[in-house]
Amino acid sequence: MAAQAAPPQNSEPKHPLDVAFTYDATLSDLATGKDFWVQGGSVRAAGELYRGMSAVADLGGEFTRPISTPRAWT
Repeated sequence: MAAQAAPPQNSEPKHPLDVAFTYDATLSDLATGKDFWVQGGSVRAAGELYRGMSAVADLGGEFTRPISTPRAWT
């Protein structure tokens, strides 16, 4: 009696969803000695819906504070 092997199971989801979260921070140093931070981030998602049709979403934003007073160079 020969043993039969079970067919391999596909562990991949039928409709995968990819999601990414990003954060960025940048310090700008102007030639005048003033500086400011720009901070922000985004959320991105993509997924297959039906028969190869996909949906993609990208939501992001940035925030900055007012430019500071000049630094005293030592």
